[in-house]
Amino acid sequence: MERYQEAATEFRDLKKASADLDIPKIDVLEPVMQRIYVLEKARPAFWQRVYGLPFNKMITTGSLFIALLLVSFTAYAASEYIQILNKEGQIKVQHVPSNTDSISVLDNKYGMKAYARAKPGELVAYYVEDSVSSERPESQLYFQYKEHRIEQYAAFTTEIERTDALIFPKTLAGYTFEYGTVNASSPLITDITKDPYYQGVLDELMLEAEQDTSEEKVFIKSIPWTEPSSVSAKYSIGKAHVNILVLYLHGSQVTVNQETENNPSVIRISGTDVIYNEVKKDRISYDYVNWYDEKQDAYFTISANGEQDLDKEQLLSLASEFINP
Repeated sequence: MERYQEAATEFRDLKKASADLDIPKIDVLEPVMQRIYVLEKARPAFWQRVYGLPFNKMITTGSLFIALLLVSFTAYAASEYIQILNKEGQIKVQHVPSNTDSISVLDNKYGMKAYARAKPGELVAYYVEDSVSSERPESQLYFQYKEHRIEQYAAFTTEIERTDALIFPKTLAGYTFEYGTVNASSPLITDITKDPYYQGVLDELMLEAEQDTSEEKVFIKSIPWTEPSSVSAKYSIGKAHVNILVLYLHGSQVTVNQETENNPSVIRISGTDVIYNEVKKDRISYDYVNWYDEKQDAYFTISANGEQDLDKEQLLSLASEFINP
């Protein structure tokens, strides 16, 4: 059965513009990630959000005047939904109409309980007493990860090196590192069902549940992890911010629900297709860029918010810094 790993934040309404403001200020990364989900067949559903808080729905998904080097502008036909393929011809990024049916997921109150008891940066396995799941007949072991915002760049780099993730710069086009996150991937289904370690964890938690005399239903255990699901960082100049997010696909595919208000185009930067998104709705407008990195099998998002918005050239210049490090 196909499993869906959520790689998005929980729905949060866009802030409405105040009557005396002409241009509302929003956190662009959040509405962007609401429309992105990752199809992953090899892992169980993993209840996390990019910023670490749990949720119970699947989303259906600065002055930077730097010369754009090695950039050529090649827009795809606006009438077609964007696809990005890898060298083998496999679809890695697929834009779909915004009215695509959502993927419904039952409320995960037990996962939220496990999340509440986990420590920041901790991946926990949890067992729900007397649970029988038709969605997970292969195992009664579930997982939760609680995000940890790392505010010291040295500590952030240490965690990146531990997990063999992408190294982020300390400064980015004049913006200074504010904090970063390195989020855990859940174990593979094959590991959960065949690795004696995970069977031992399940046996331990089931025994704990059997011996427990309280009304507790959720039993958790911290487990080690080294594989990241995503890495993100926030950079700032005063109250102007740039957000970078990298989602590791692990062989899966990104599907993006393209709103009717979004006018995306594909621009070629040093052999990489970069999707430039222009969203205009009501009194709210914002731009952001995405691209797929085949070498890392990762999906990048760069957005800006705060006191100073970045124009198209500036956002593409930031993308170029990552594509041509």
